[in-house]
Amino acid sequence: MAELIRDTAFGHLVRLVTRGKYLQYPEDKDPSMWQTYVSGEKTNRMADQGYLRQLSFDPISSSEASSRTLVGDERRVNEYTAHQIDREKARDTNVVDWFGEYDAENPMNWSIFKKVFVTFEICFLTFAVYIGSAIYSPGIETVMKDFGVSQVKATLGLTLFVAGYGIGPMVSTFPHFLFPEPPLVLLREKFFRSYVCIQPFHPLITFLAGLLRSSHRRYTDSKQLWAPISDIPMIGRNPVYIGTLFVFVLFQLPTALATNFAMLLCFRFLTGFIGSPALATGGASIGDMFAPNKRAYGMGMWGVLAIGGPVLGPLVGGFAAKAKDWRWTIWELMWGSGFCLAVLFFFLPETSSANILYRRSRRLRKLTGIENLKSEAEILGEQMTAKDVSSTPLYVLVRCQTVE
Repeated sequence: MAELIRDTAFGHLVRLVTRGKYLQYPEDKDPSMWQTYVSGEKTNRMADQGYLRQLSFDPISSSEASSRTLVGDERRVNEYTAHQIDREKARDTNVVDWFGEYDAENPMNWSIFKKVFVTFEICFLTFAVYIGSAIYSPGIETVMKDFGVSQVKATLGLTLFVAGYGIGPMVSTFPHFLFPEPPLVLLREKFFRSYVCIQPFHPLITFLAGLLRSSHRRYTDSKQLWAPISDIPMIGRNPVYIGTLFVFVLFQLPTALATNFAMLLCFRFLTGFIGSPALATGGASIGDMFAPNKRAYGMGMWGVLAIGGPVLGPLVGGFAAKAKDWRWTIWELMWGSGFCLAVLFFFLPETSSANILYRRSRRLRKLTGIENLKSEAEILGEQMTAKDVSSTPLYVLVRCQTVE
């Protein structure tokens, strides 16, 4: 249980508050373990070529490595592998990796119980968010009555939610030169200030926009322009899930308390937009844990729950809409997604391998004081050029269309 909670948002908070005293990793107890986490093969690639590609030579033998010594400025060797470092193009970097085929922190090596439990959490998140589209539909008649609008206009509360979680995954991949500011920042500047009904929520929107602007600039400057946020090693999947779900729950308040039709439509779109990571990233989380030959089982269950949310939405919302009005369908959505937020906060571990290794390398640097301990994702991020960033997604798109 401690291993499950340690990598959750709650576990990270506990470690932060206690400064690593509780929920410790093995290297916290024995910092000398850092050598077991260093990949000798990848470290030698960096020493010879300066980048992480397949070796074009045979690794040196241990006897040859042990005979190499540092002589003035003529020869430099890696302290861990004793491999000679090319003076012109190589780097003295110790690459942090899994310590072996059965590393317990590798999501692929988790127990079947842990994999099934985490898959259930991802499915629960997807269901809790996407039931929000159709749960609104039984209250359309009372929306028409409260705001004096036609049925077609009242249906916009449903269609804008769906449009929001359809657009959400796409805007996270817009290049910086086409979309220099995060979407919420632009909406705040161009749209929110025009409506008096939204003014009470302007401080909250301004705060969220500031966070998005700072993180957006930070990671675009580090050449992570095209990557979805959850694939950035420095962030991982959990902050995206927990952060967006928290805002999703929070935005149900102004939605249920909407004083006019424009305010209702605005926040219905925003809740769909902010809840989109479950659709965009849920499959990736399952892929982090299961090998390709087993992945279909988890993906199938996740797909069933993704469809089941909108299917069961009218049934769940119908009771509240009949007994009260449309606002109570939103309250139901807030209760369900709020409970899901609590479950994920305490029990959803990080599944991104790149993020797990990134955090491991940070811990090792802090514990040992060795600054050249870096994960593979960190090194690749530093080596990416503007050409690589712009051409990679186009290559993947063309390749997928050609193969299919």
